[in-house]
Amino acid sequence: MTYKQYHDAILRENSMPLEMLRAILTNQDLKKDFKTNWKFYNK
Repeated sequence: MTYKQYHDAILRENSMPLEMLRAILTNQDLKKDFKTNWKFYNK
């Protein structure tokens, strides 16, 4: 993936959790009930 392809892919996905963005960019096969573990705060 070139730098341009990488940045275009991130901008195309808009705003979402980093874990989801990483899964999309690496073509991970996600199930319908997939939930991210990443949190913005400790609650």
